[in-house]
Amino acid sequence: MDQDQLWKDLLREFMPDFLRLFLPDVAERLDLETVRFQDKETFTDLPKGLRREADLVAEVRSRTGEPALILVHVEIQGRRDAEMAQRMWEYYHLLRLRHRKPVVPIVLYLVKGRAGLARERYVDRVFGMTYATQTYWAISLPSFAAARFLKAEPIFGAAVSSVMRPGRLSRAMHKLQVLHRIARGPIDAARRDILVHMVGEYLHLNPEQEAEMNRLITYTGAEEVREMVNEFEARGIEKGIERGIAQGIAQGIRKGHAVGHLDGKRSIILSLIEARFPSPPTDVKARLDRITDSRRLTELAQTVLTAKSLADLKLQD
Repeated sequence: MDQDQLWKDLLREFMPDFLRLFLPDVAERLDLETVRFQDKETFTDLPKGLRREADLVAEVRSRTGEPALILVHVEIQGRRDAEMAQRMWEYYHLLRLRHRKPVVPIVLYLVKGRAGLARERYVDRVFGMTYATQTYWAISLPSFAAARFLKAEPIFGAAVSSVMRPGRLSRAMHKLQVLHRIARGPIDAARRDILVHMVGEYLHLNPEQEAEMNRLITYTGAEEVREMVNEFEARGIEKGIERGIAQGIAQGIRKGHAVGHLDGKRSIILSLIEARFPSPPTDVKARLDRITDSRRLTELAQTVLTAKSLADLKLQD
């Protein structure tokens, strides 16, 4: 999953928490129980015929009734873009004209900025005179200190600390603390999975760090973290297996083989292996091709579902 889509999914589930954490004064004036996301906002009436799509636009009722409804527009940026300010200016006016509602514009940066929270501005000048300005919120997650958010309410704060400066925390300790908050939080399984996935993307551990985290889990008795991660990974494997089976069947059909034929079985097994074990050796297909016993292929298809490593499959060399 790319960063852009990951954060779109996160904010669709946790927009009220996001606003409370980073823009509490704005959040206080909104009825965050009424957040309703708009369909894709696509604009084609831009200069040079450009077609752009706003990342996220949500309609929210205000608590004061003046105005009754506002739009919250969030753009997610994985890098600094010299044209970002002008784009935010264009989006603001296009949304304002299309919906006739006030807009709160926000850029969520996944790269460091001058400050964690800032007001950035687009200025339109002619002959040194300013004719238009556009101000928007700029939230740069890597510029915040993680310690401030690890204990924050809601749990979303601990999860997004994964993108922030860890301070004195080791990477393993940082990840353990985040996952411990998520494991103990009052949150449903689907939303928990989104947060665990995000933590895994941004706090990826090498083997030494994984070993450190396992030791920390044992020392601290945080076994619920291990159980949560195992359940999450198991659900991911199941989804991968489902995708692998579907891909294998489709590949077999495209090649003109019934699934019961040898090539069809090999296609399914290869797809399952690729779903279970990322980046398998390049000679796996060649090893499968050398197996001509249909029963042996059937056994492999069953074994791959529970195998802990490629070695368990005992493929021919």
